[in-house]
Amino acid sequence: MNLTARDRVAAGPAVRRAGRLVCAVLLCLCARTAQPQSGPAGAAIELSVAPTQVAGNAPYRLALLRVTVPAGQPLVRAVRLREAQGGPTILQPLTVPPESTQTALVPLPAWSQQHAYRVELLAEDRDDANAILPARQVALSWPADILDRDAVFAPWQYEPYQELPRWPAPLLRNVFLAAALFALACTGLLLVRRPLARSLLLIVLAALAGAGTWLLLDQAPLVVHREVARDGSSLHVLTSRRTVQWSVDQPLWPVYFNLRQMRDDSLVVHVGRATRLTLLPDDVRILRPGPPISR
Repeated sequence: MNLTARDRVAAGPAVRRAGRLVCAVLLCLCARTAQPQSGPAGAAIELSVAPTQVAGNAPYRLALLRVTVPAGQPLVRAVRLREAQGGPTILQPLTVPPESTQTALVPLPAWSQQHAYRVELLAEDRDDANAILPARQVALSWPADILDRDAVFAPWQYEPYQELPRWPAPLLRNVFLAAALFALACTGLLLVRRPLARSLLLIVLAALAGAGTWLLLDQAPLVVHREVARDGSSLHVLTSRRTVQWSVDQPLWPVYFNLRQMRDDSLVVHVGRATRLTLLPDDVRILRPGPPISR
C-alpha cells in the first residue's frame, strides 16, 4: 500500500506515541529485571584477627569467626574453612541456632597480609557434611609482624626424607624368603611326571604364594617417623606404599614442599578432636605438632 505525503504526516503523531509506549514498556521490564530477587536472607559470616595469638603456632594464626543465622535458616553445627589457594581444611564445631550470633576462635593459615578463605556452614559436625548455604569467600587482613612464610613452605625440611624406605627391612626379608621358597617348590614340581598333576600343583602353589605375599604387604602400608630436634620440637614424617587413611587425636599442621602440594592437600584438622589425612602412594608428608586449640 502506497501512502501519500499527507497520509504520512497524519500518521506521524500516532507512530511517535506508539514508539514512546514501546520504550516505556522496555524500560519497565529492564528495571524489574535489575531488581534483586526476593528470598530468605543468608547468614552473615565475619572473620577478624584475634586479639591474642598462640605462641609457636606459626603460620597458623587465630582468627575470630562470627556467624549470624537469621530466622528461617537451618541450625548450624559446624563451619568448614579453607584458604582459597589450598592448604588444610579446618573443621570448627560451632552451634548457631536461627536468630542468633555465635563466635569462635579458629586457627587459619596465614603467610601473607591479604588472604581469602572459603567458608561453609554445615548442618552436621562431619568432614563430608553438605553445606547449608552456598560457600562464601571471606577476606581477612593479617598484621605483618605475626606472619612467617618459611613455616608454610620449607622444601629444605623434605631433603633428608626424600629417600625414606617404603619397605621395612624385615618385610623385604620375608618377601624374598617367600619368593625363594616358591621357586624351590616350582623346581620340585619337575619331579612330578604327570602333566595334569604338575599343572594342578603349580596352580595351588601360585595361589598360596599370592595369598602369603598379599598378607605380608598388607601388614605395614604406612611408615611414620617422628624426629625430635634439640630444642624439643618434633616432626611427623609420613610415607606410604599405597593409598591409606591416617588419623591422630591431636592437632598437626602441615609443612609444604611447594604450592602444588598445598593446593592438593587433603588434610583435615577437626578442631578439638583429630587430624585426618589421605596419604597417596609414594607421598612424603611432614606434619608438625602445634599448641592445642580449644573448641
